[in-house]
Amino acid sequence: MRLITDDLPKIDEVTVAQIEQVLGGEAFGKFAVLMSSDEAFIQAACVWEPGGQSRRFIEETGSDPFQLEYREKTTGRLFVADGNRTLAEVTRAFIGYLNGQTDWLMRFTWREIDSR
Repeated sequence: MRLITDDLPKIDEVTVAQIEQVLGGEAFGKFAVLMSSDEAFIQAACVWEPGGQSRRFIEETGSDPFQLEYREKTTGRLFVADGNRTLAEVTRAFIGYLNGQTDWLMRFTWREIDSR
């Protein structure tokens, strides 16, 4: 799998340790994408905005707010997790996806995005 971020070079054949290092360092920019193919991926984007909502999220969680999405390979459908997610939640989801696990799907409520 390939890890692509906003500010760092892409990593082909990424490992768990590399995901932990890149996402844990918070120097990757505003987004990260873990691709199993051109058609299937999990991705997260920082959705911090000036104001009270982001400030409260950071105070409560210790993390910037992130939006988490994934695209199914077989159907091409794109889904977004409801609500803002922490960077720790994003990291766990990326590692689960890398390892071929599906338990990360059960941690969130998902809704389909019209991606056409």
